[in-house]
Amino acid sequence: MELWLERLTQYLLPGSTTFLLAAVLLGWGLMALGEEGQRVARQWLGVVGLAYLVMSTPWGAAMLEEGLDRGYGAVIDPAEAESAQAIVVLGGGAVTFELRGMAYHTLSEESALRALEAARLYALLKPRLVVASGGRGDLDPEGAPAAEPMREALIAQGVPADRILVEARSMSTYQQAVILKEILSAESVERFVLVTSRSHMWRALKTFQAQGLDPVPSAAPDHGEGSKELRPAWLPHPAALEASKRAMREYLALAYYWARGWMRAAAGPETPDVEAVEHAAPSVARDR
Repeated sequence: MELWLERLTQYLLPGSTTFLLAAVLLGWGLMALGEEGQRVARQWLGVVGLAYLVMSTPWGAAMLEEGLDRGYGAVIDPAEAESAQAIVVLGGGAVTFELRGMAYHTLSEESALRALEAARLYALLKPRLVVASGGRGDLDPEGAPAAEPMREALIAQGVPADRILVEARSMSTYQQAVILKEILSAESVERFVLVTSRSHMWRALKTFQAQGLDPVPSAAPDHGEGSKELRPAWLPHPAALEASKRAMREYLALAYYWARGWMRAAAGPETPDVEAVEHAAPSVARDR
């Protein structure tokens, strides 16, 4: 998405602390408008409080994620991805820790689960190529590209290094679709499996299809086994609120992509933001 919209989703996304503070301030402001304003303020604050209560429960987070699920499961039978020559796994962000000039880069939960799904698929299908895709985010231009720690995770899970190609220029799902179309063509890949999170698969698949690609979807779970977001269903937990916030961001991204035409074939071979791609990290060549 555009940088201004990324910042909007970061600070004013329902489920975020800043949105809650803004809502409370608005309620206080309405109370200063007399009796009618106080009535509206009570209703507004009640709605906001109830919404945050629901979003902070695993049940509420699951309901929001369910709305994004279009039934895309994981490839279990090799026949489902017959003749697939590659696995493409989309990065979902990386985390960087810094201390006294040192830095350590690791995967977010979303990226880690996608990497594990890609490694499972590699053991199942044994394709000739695994593409780890994901550059620096718009809001963290100095951070590490998600594809780099993803490559290390794939190797740790048994994927040979010489089978992995890293695409580290893209900064959005749309840019991934455009750039990977060129990479896959150059590698003579005609059929491939697309790996991303279950709640992200719908947008990713439609965006890739709009670029003339026809991947086989294999969705990674949104949460690892035993995650706090999943249980108990009725008890509020910060992890559940964070999951709800991620789901709300995906809803906003879906609306934005649809408005831009990036999820429709009629969008044509539009190129990504050239300046953003040129200033992103260069792609890392596959080990030989």
